[in-house]
Amino acid sequence: GKLNGPVIGAILSAVGFSAFGCHLKNSFPILVGIFLASLFGTFHEITSTGMLVAAVFGTGLAPISGFYGSFYGVIAGMLHIALVHNVSTLHEGLNLYNSGFSTGFVAGILVPILDNFTAVRKEKKTLGKRIIKKNHR
Repeated sequence: GKLNGPVIGAILSAVGFSAFGCHLKNSFPILVGIFLASLFGTFHEITSTGMLVAAVFGTGLAPISGFYGSFYGVIAGMLHIALVHNVSTLHEGLNLYNSGFSTGFVAGILVPILDNFTAVRKEKKTLGKRIIKKNHR
């Protein structure tokens, strides 16, 4: 893609996100999810300005992959890009805050679900352990 004003602004915003813990290790799964969704979906080209800006702003979901794991980061990236390109009917095409709006929706939907999954997994892990008692004679 071309390095133009919106892309530079998005990159500078992502640099600002890094002050709050967004780094390559937890941003990469989000970008992989966005790339995979662009391959399998009917979205715009991956090199278009809209996709690049949405991908860079998708790194706002990096705490999901940092806390819950890379797999869920890929899922969050896929949901983010799908929502970015379909949410414009909610705000009548005003694209100024489209990606952040979508990021908030994805985080608001995924975090309670993932919290429930991890709580159930921890509960099964603790209940599933056998207590081995040794017979001392």
